Amino acid sequence: MEERRKEAIESIERTKKQAIDKLVADHEQKYKEIKEYYSEITGINMDLIQSLKTELNDTKKLENDKCREKMRQYEKNQQIE
Repeated sequence: MEERRKEAIESIERTKKQAIDKLVADHEQKYKEIKEYYSEITGINMDLIQSLKTELNDTKKLENDKCREKMRQYEKNQQIE
């Protein structure tokens, strides 16, 4: 009787351990997938931010060039008058 009880307890503990191990493995896999997903999004966003910064700098440079040209043209117009 005692041996059957011990065997039943061991069987239950084995089943419990297997279930826990499976849950831990599933959790680790899901965590890895989530981490990869957010790492990819972060990488894409950083690339986008960098390209937007470059575009902004180019636009500012172009705007400054246009402003200088406008001032030159204004000065020429003032000299003609």
